[in-house]
This record gives sequence, C-alpha cells and structure tokens, in this order.
Amino acid sequence: MVVVSLWWLGCAAPSGVEGNRDARATVDGTRHHVLAAREIDQVFSIDVWQPIGAPGPHPVVYVTDGNMLFATVAQMVGPMMHAGTIPPVVVVGIGYEGVSPLDVAMLRTRDFLPTDVEGFGAQMAAAGFPLPDGVRPGGADAFLAFIEDEVKPFVAARYDVDESNETLVGLSYGGTFASHVLLSRTDAFERYVIGSPALAWDDGVLFRDEDSRARSGAPMPATVFVSAGSLEVDNGILDVTRRMVEVLGTRDYEGLTLRAHVFEDETHESVLGVSISRGLRAVFGTWAPTTKAVFGS
Repeated sequence: MVVVSLWWLGCAAPSGVEGNRDARATVDGTRHHVLAAREIDQVFSIDVWQPIGAPGPHPVVYVTDGNMLFATVAQMVGPMMHAGTIPPVVVVGIGYEGVSPLDVAMLRTRDFLPTDVEGFGAQMAAAGFPLPDGVRPGGADAFLAFIEDEVKPFVAARYDVDESNETLVGLSYGGTFASHVLLSRTDAFERYVIGSPALAWDDGVLFRDEDSRARSGAPMPATVFVSAGSLEVDNGILDVTRRMVEVLGTRDYEGLTLRAHVFEDETHESVLGVSISRGLRAVFGTWAPTTKAVFGS
C-alpha cells in the first residue's frame, strides 16, 4: 500500500525546490499550539478553530493529518454552521511541528497504522522514500493515547468544549487509524468520519479485529460515516471499504448508527473535500446518503 502512504506527497515542494518548514498560512479564528508528546518522540502542532459569537460548550471535531486537513476543515465548517447543517463546533487539527511534507508522509505511517509489517520499510526504500531511523508502522495505540491523555485535556483546559461530544475525522491512513479506534476504543469518540481507509493493511488486520469485536458481543455506541471514491479501484480502497461496510451492516452492534457513500468520479486524491463535508453532515444528522450510492446496494 505504498501508493496510499504517499498520499501526502502531493503537497511536497517541486523537485529541486526546498520547502520552507517554517512557512505557515493562517486561517481567521484559529490559534496554533505546540505540544511535545510524553511517550512519542515527536513534537506535534495543535491548531484550533473556534466559532465566534456562539455560546458553548461546543462539540469538538478532531482532525488527523492536521498539516493538510486542518485549514480545509476550519474554512469549511463556518458556512456549514451558518447554514444550519452542523452545529457550532470547535475544530482541532493534530499535525507535526516543523517538518517537511515528505517527513509528514513518513511519520503518519508510524502514528496511524495499528501494526508493523515485515518488509514495509524495504518497500518504502525501494520506492525512493526510506523511513527515518526509528520510524516504523504500528504506533496507532500510542497515538490514540497521546490524543486521549494529552491533546484532549490540553484543549479542554483552554477552550469551551463539550467533552462528551467528540468527532474523529480521518482520511486515507488517517481513515485506517479512525477505523482502528472505532473497533478497539469506540467510546473515545461519539462520531467517526472515515474516508478512503487503507483496510487492506497487514493482510486485513482490521477485519480480524472486527470479527473479534463482533464475537465479544460488546456494543459499539457511535455514529459512523464511511466513504470512498468510485475511482479508487487500482489502489484497492473501494473494494476493501465496501467489504467493511457490508460486514458492519450484517452485525447487530448495539448503539451503532452506520452511514456510507460512494462518491462518483472521485479519486483517492480528489475525494477528501466531499468526504469531510458530507461526512460531518451525515454524523450530525442533517444529510443521509442516497440509496443508489450506498455501498452494497
């Protein structure tokens, strides 16, 4: 799944041009924080957008891949709130501080993927993108612990948020991470927006995890939106996403509200915007996917 892991590289500087690691574009209404993780050898950027003039406490939307997606989500939610399609929310982007887009592409394999896979490092190196020393897949649980034990308390201490009303947004490997959290620690968030997840990772380990979860009889109290683009065929995303939606649809998980959609004529790279906007509307209950475009129909 090297193609998916390199999703981030579209943001890298052109060949021969060194990107400025310190350059940041600002978005009105946002604040930037820096947080060094206690258990991960990494300094993270925590960007926060909050609504103006709306009394709190507000639901929180946590966004993985903050370097790329935070500004997109922050600028998207304002008009949606004004139109009444989502409530006033606080948006929190979790990204990497002071690193290049190429570094981000490598680091997210560590933080978003639940397991290590033999030969993955060699595969990446052969593709021309060697992993930095000490960076290996399999750190998803540590990253979730960082969010739960450090990021959420940090945000709650500074912003008027409703800690019982939290949404996780993840696309691509971020969607893999969100899927892992849904299956292993459902109660970490009330809502999940999962776009184009790489569910084939480690020979489908998340399908094995889902099977174990189903056998346990444990409830899954969450509202979940899962999506992919209709053109995500060559990378296998469409097929594995459809498979997971169909599997979840056959279960009788107590508390699970599942919504899903295939976005026509969208690729892995182009689908991110609509995945987020429709996903937020879906999990907040103001939009329902049309039957003909739902997985498995």
